Amino acid sequence: MNYKLLYNPFERFQERFLISVGTIALIIGALLAFYFQARFDGVLDLHFVSQVDLWQTFADQAINVACLSICLGALAFYMNKRTRIIDVLAVCLFARLPYYLLSIFNVNGVMVKISEEILKDPMGITTGNIAMPHLLLLLVFSGLSLIAIIWQLVLLYNGTKVTSNAKGTKYSILFVIAIIVAEILSKLLINQSINY
Repeated sequence: MNYKLLYNPFERFQERFLISVGTIALIIGALLAFYFQARFDGVLDLHFVSQVDLWQTFADQAINVACLSICLGALAFYMNKRTRIIDVLAVCLFARLPYYLLSIFNVNGVMVKISEEILKDPMGITTGNIAMPHLLLLLVFSGLSLIAIIWQLVLLYNGTKVTSNAKGTKYSILFVIAIIVAEILSKLLINQSINY
């Protein structure tokens, strides 16, 4: 198996393929989020809720991809004026793939129940007042969430680097700034969309 495809498929696949797979994944991700009551309410965020509308899950995904595309597109264009925005969009759509399956953890609202348990008794984790199966599920979810976030960031980093032909420390620093700006912007826009 070619493991490079897991962290840098952008050197091998054309933007049409990446956009097609990324768009299908976005749709499936939004449907999973609706079914399992999850909100991807930020570029790097996932929260489980007791109720969510289908339009909200699609709006979350669209806003996240748009914010990433704008911020990483600006970075890529700054690094190389010949960067094509369609390539950046392909990267942003495809890079979110590892994140979408995390919604499944809220089967039968279990993650919402765990959150409510923790809110009722914040010290319950240390005192043992939280059920062991819930604690184990929370640990597995936390570990897989961390892996998914890192994987997404690696894909975004490598993809933007390939599309802009960027190199060096300057690119790495600007990439971190672009991700932070995309996160803040996505949170603001998603919170704004909830109020309408």
